[in-house]
Amino acid sequence: MLGAIGFIMIAVLIGLLLSEKVHTVVVFCVVPVVFGLIAGFGLKDLGNFITFGVGITSRTAILAIFAILYFSIMSEQGMFDGIVRGLSKIAGKNIVLVFIATALIACFSHLDGASASTLLVTVPAMLPVFNKLKVKPINMIFIISAAIGVMNLMPWAGGIIRVASVLQLDPGDMWHKLLPAQIASFVLIIISCGILGYIEHKTNAHKTTDVELEDTEEKYSERQIKLRPFNLGLTGVLIVILLFGWMDLKMAFFLALSIALVLNYKGVREQQGALRKFAGNALPVAAIMLSAGVFVGVVSKSGMLTEMVNFLSKLIPSSIGSYLHIVIAILAMPLFMILGADSFLFALLPLFAGIGETFGVASVDMAAAMLIGCNFCLLISPLAPTTYLAMEMVGTTLRENLKANMLKIYLLSLAVVGVSIIIGVLPL
Repeated sequence: MLGAIGFIMIAVLIGLLLSEKVHTVVVFCVVPVVFGLIAGFGLKDLGNFITFGVGITSRTAILAIFAILYFSIMSEQGMFDGIVRGLSKIAGKNIVLVFIATALIACFSHLDGASASTLLVTVPAMLPVFNKLKVKPINMIFIISAAIGVMNLMPWAGGIIRVASVLQLDPGDMWHKLLPAQIASFVLIIISCGILGYIEHKTNAHKTTDVELEDTEEKYSERQIKLRPFNLGLTGVLIVILLFGWMDLKMAFFLALSIALVLNYKGVREQQGALRKFAGNALPVAAIMLSAGVFVGVVSKSGMLTEMVNFLSKLIPSSIGSYLHIVIAILAMPLFMILGADSFLFALLPLFAGIGETFGVASVDMAAAMLIGCNFCLLISPLAPTTYLAMEMVGTTLRENLKANMLKIYLLSLAVVGVSIIIGVLPL
C-alpha cells in the first residue's frame, strides 16, 4: 500500500513540476504532506519526518547561500571581465582558439553556479567575435552548455547540492569522487571545441576584419580595478583549499565571503547593501533545497521508498542489476530533457539509488552516474528557462538548437561516461 502511494506521489510531483503552474517550493512542501496524510500518518509523524529531511538538506542549502553570495560579489567587482578580455585577445581571429576561449570564459563565469549569468557574461563578450568571423552563433550554445556541465560538478553547483541533499552526502566528498571525471570532461570539451573550430574553418571561407572588443573597464572604479588581482588570488586560494579538502566547505566560504565583503565594500552600510543585493540570487536556491527536505523526509521515513524499491527490484533481471548505474548514465540525458533537473534528481535519484543498492551498486555511484550522464544538456532541455534565454541571445529557435546541438551533446555525454568507466569513477 505504501509503495503504491509513493509511486502516485512521485507521478503527481513530476506532473506538477512539468506543468510549470506551481513553483517548485510549493510542490515539494505540499505534495508529500498530502500523500503522507493519505497514507495514514498524523501531523506529529509528518512533522518528525520533515524535521529529519530538512535537517539533511539544510547543510547544502547553507553552502549554496554563501557560495552564491561570494561569486556574485566577485562578478560585480569585475573579476570575470579581465579574464574575458584577456582570453578574447589571445584568441584573435583563430576560429579554433575562439571556440576554446568561449569555453574557458563560460567555465570561469559559471563559478557562481548561475547559468543565466554565465550566458549574460559569455554571449555578449563573444557574439561580436563570432559575427566578425562569420561563425554560426548556434555553435556557442553547444560550447556554453558543455562548459556549464563541467562547472556544475563543483561542490556548490546545482547538480551536486541536489544529490548531496537527497542522499545525505557531503558535497566536498562527492566532488572529490567526481573530480577525475570533471577533468576528463574539461579535456574532452577542449578537444571538441578544437574539432568543431577546425571543421568550421574548413567548411566556410572566412573573410574577416579585425575584431574590436568593447572596453568594459569604464564601468569599474579605480578601486575595483586595483582590487581585481586580490579577488582573483582569493578565489584561487579558495578553490585550492576546496580541492585538497583542507577545510570544511561551509567554513571556507564563510571566511572567503567575510574577506570579500570587508575588502570590496567600505563600512557596514555598503556591506549590508551588497548582501541584500545578491540575496535574490541565493535565497531561491536555498528555498528549493530546504523544501526538497520535506519530500526527502516523508518518502524515506514513512517507508514509501523502501516499498517502492522492493517492488521495482523484483522486476529488474539480476544479470543487469549490477550495471544499473551504467544503464542510467546512458539514459540520463534523455530522461533529464524529458523530466527536468528537479524531477530527475530529487524524485528519481532516491528511487534509482535504492534499487541499485539491492544489486550491490553504491548510492554514491548511482548519483555519480546520473550527474555525469545528464550534465551537458542544460541549454538544449526544453524544460530549462535558460535554454530559451540562450536561444534568444544568439538568435535561434528550439528546433534549430536541437538539430544542431543535441546529437553532439549526447555523444559528448557518452564519451565522458565511457572515460569515467575506464578511470574508475563509475566502477563496473
